Order: sequence, then C-alpha cells, then structure tokens
Amino acid sequence: MFVPDTERLVGISKGNALLIGKLDANGEFYQTDRYEVQNPKIPVIVYSGPPFINLNTSFVTPRKVYELRSGMLIPGTIETSDLFVPEEDGKIIKFSNYKYGPDARHIWNLPGRFVLKKK
Repeated sequence: MFVPDTERLVGISKGNALLIGKLDANGEFYQTDRYEVQNPKIPVIVYSGPPFINLNTSFVTPRKVYELRSGMLIPGTIETSDLFVPEEDGKIIKFSNYKYGPDARHIWNLPGRFVLKKK
C-alpha cells in the first residue's frame, strides 16, 4: 500500500551540488537549500541540517527506474550524471497500475513509501 509523504526532506545530487527540498504529490521537486563542494580536490559537501532521503545517489548508476509525473510513470534510466533520461519507446503506465515488489522497477522520485497492508 502506498503512503504519501510530501513533508519529508529529500536531496538530489547534481554535479558538485546537493539540492535539498520536498516532493509534491506529483513527484515534482521543490528546492529549499543548495550546498556546493567547497574544494574540488576534496569533493565533500558539508551538510549540518535535518535528515533527508537522497533520491538519486543511493543507486549504482546507471539504473533503470520510473519517474513519476502527474500520476503517470515514465520508464527511463538514472545516468551517472545524476539525471533521469526517459526511454525513447518506453511504455508509460498509470501510477495506480504499478505493482510494488522487491523486483519491481524503482520510482526514483516517489513522494512517499510503500508499506505492507495490514490484514
């Protein structure tokens, strides 16, 4: 069962920056903060804010994923450049038709989480 959570903080790594913000119900990212690498020789971003979920660097890239857009799931790949690239002829499906499971394609910008349904 899907449980929406549009209040949690999320992060997106983009180049030498970490963008912090929230996802709306459609999976759209709204940035509230930006942190940059201060020394390119030591590519570390110093962050001392509240905990967040990193959306695009928690995978081995490239990785096949879905991107949520207005209730639809677009198949594509998170590339090593940390960008989503849609599949040219990928089959777009409704989010309501998505079947979550351990082997299911991940939704990289999911505004919530899946939990087991209680009997």
